[in-house]
Amino acid sequence: MNTGGGRQDTVAGDAPAIPSGAVLPRALRSRAARDWLPSLALAVAQLLWWPLDALRHPGSAGAVPVGAGLLAVALAAVLLARRRRAPVHVLAAVTALAAVAPSVSFPGALDVFAGAGAALALYTVAVRYDAPTALIAGLTQLCWQLVWSAGLHGTGGGAAFLLVMVPQVAALGAGLSRRRLLLARRAAAARQAEAEQARLRAADDERHRLARELHDVSAHHLTSVVVSAEAARRLGGSRPELTAEALRASADDGRATLSSLRELVAVMDTLQQGEPSRVWRRRIEELAAGFAKLGRPVRVELAAELPGPTGETAFGIVREALTNTLRHAPGSDVRVTVRRHRGVLEVVVDNDAPDSGASGGTGGGAVRGLGSGRGLAGLRRRAAEAGGRLEAGPRSGGGWRVRAELPAPGTAPRGGRLPLPAGRRVAQVVVALLAFFNPLVPVLMNVPEERGPYDPAADTLYLLLLSVHALPLLWRRRAPLAALAAALASALLWPAAAGYGALPAPLLPALWAGAAVEGAVVYTLAAHGRHGGRARWTVAVAGCVLGAVVGATAAAGELLPHRFGPAAYLLLTAVAAGVLTLLFALVWRTGAATRDRRSRAAARERAELDATVRQAERAARAQREHVAAGLREAVMERAERVVRHAEEGRLAEVAAEARAALAAMRELLATLHEPGREGAGSGAGDAGNAGNTAPSLAGVAAGAARNETANAG
Repeated sequence: MNTGGGRQDTVAGDAPAIPSGAVLPRALRSRAARDWLPSLALAVAQLLWWPLDALRHPGSAGAVPVGAGLLAVALAAVLLARRRRAPVHVLAAVTALAAVAPSVSFPGALDVFAGAGAALALYTVAVRYDAPTALIAGLTQLCWQLVWSAGLHGTGGGAAFLLVMVPQVAALGAGLSRRRLLLARRAAAARQAEAEQARLRAADDERHRLARELHDVSAHHLTSVVVSAEAARRLGGSRPELTAEALRASADDGRATLSSLRELVAVMDTLQQGEPSRVWRRRIEELAAGFAKLGRPVRVELAAELPGPTGETAFGIVREALTNTLRHAPGSDVRVTVRRHRGVLEVVVDNDAPDSGASGGTGGGAVRGLGSGRGLAGLRRRAAEAGGRLEAGPRSGGGWRVRAELPAPGTAPRGGRLPLPAGRRVAQVVVALLAFFNPLVPVLMNVPEERGPYDPAADTLYLLLLSVHALPLLWRRRAPLAALAAALASALLWPAAAGYGALPAPLLPALWAGAAVEGAVVYTLAAHGRHGGRARWTVAVAGCVLGAVVGATAAAGELLPHRFGPAAYLLLTAVAAGVLTLLFALVWRTGAATRDRRSRAAARERAELDATVRQAERAARAQREHVAAGLREAVMERAERVVRHAEEGRLAEVAAEARAALAAMRELLATLHEPGREGAGSGAGDAGNAGNTAPSLAGVAAGAARNETANAG
């Protein structure tokens, strides 16, 4: 349900995920309890805060103000309990209630809800809405806290502003981080589901691919044998020359069928060796060597790996391109190049213009007469199915070029990193703004009444110092070490400004709150930096440098009484360095824990994806094994007999064997298109898991036997 001016995404709620094995009280398991417990806890904290506020404002707590305060606390608790249903509305309502309650009750009636309560609502907004909406809400709260603190607490509201502002900054950052984590989990689940679907489709896809290969490389040869043999048998009496021509054509087509089938079986066999990249490289080299034996010089340059389907597609393109050069450009030089270029796998087959005297050559017109174009259309379709594209045409210097661009394996980013939100640049700018607004506003509000407002020049200088110090946050993810060095270098301007008297003494301690910038960069180093634990030294460096800056700033601004002497500043420097180093160490530990958790999740996801991919590969391998066995037993033997009978001049037997081989091929193709057939030898967890398994070898053999019996009569 969208309740605000932004887009509310359907991500999980903002409550922490409860492990399945966790043992929790029944009262804590319901969503209603998780909604109400934080609200009730804040209400109790608010009531406990009242006595302290009464000490600050004596005489303000009468019966009517207390009653109004109780009503305001109850209403705020009810509103926060509904924060999941209408996050933006609840945030606005709690903020408005915190503004109205002091006027009808007493000043501190809703201090806790104005700070921690608004922070909880802001956290929910950051989790459930897109990043721009959350950032706008955070900036609105920043401006509101400025006005609220100034109007309610006057010149003494600096501490109160810090009390209500710091939790909201933390809530905004935690909410954005939680949202990113939830989106990463959803993306991981989607990838796993996609991989599972691919596994289920693997066997079926492999069947269709093999069926297409079988049809393309062999079926038309067998059909040609049957047609020519039957025609010669019917017309042999009147035209005897047809018999010799049919026998010669049958022998040629039979050999072509055997060659194509043996090549297909060899490819399927080599794919089982587990080194697909080397397999396809070797196949291309063997193909080039075969053309070289025909007197065709072929130069091969394989500068890229050829794994999996990409290698198969590249091999098919090279094979078809070389075949076209053999037909249309005999005697010309051919170059085959496979390389990575600009993130894609580039496959190029170039041939020079054929010699005019070459046999079968057509001179300069050979390029224009490159067949009917059906082969090129098939190549383009094959490249498109692989996610690439193919171009073919004349070269500027003469000859022909076939060039394909295929997706280069390994170019996609590896897992293990959480996806960045779309508004990350805006988020970084806002974090930088918050870094210097957070310490700035309370100091501006905490102006001593006897002194009057600050000089605008001092305020401007303060803004510049904090903004320059926060600027490195913009590149803390891209270059965290450089960002830390820049932040520490900008902190050295603080004692210089204090020494020149450009800033009044009350403003100087507010500069020290800028240490949050170094803390953010240290966290980024621990959680996302490429150096890992080797960058742990930055904790001590940041703590010591900032500790020295604190001591130098205090000494330059003469913040301590003169009676303490220089030793007091040395002690302040040591204490500040120790405290800051300890705080940065805690920040580092938190970031390292985040990195470890993310790495474990990424490793778990990769393991699941790898297991799914292996199952898909086993399913496809089972298809190849069964089809290869079926080809050897049911088709190739008959194709060999077709060639043998044609060479012996036995036309009737040629026609019968060709019909039997074609029927066996059709039976194999039919079973390839039938889902749910159990493949022989396919174990559980392999192809059988997909429900779409390879054709049974027994079924292929039985079909061939039935057709052989029918043809015998």
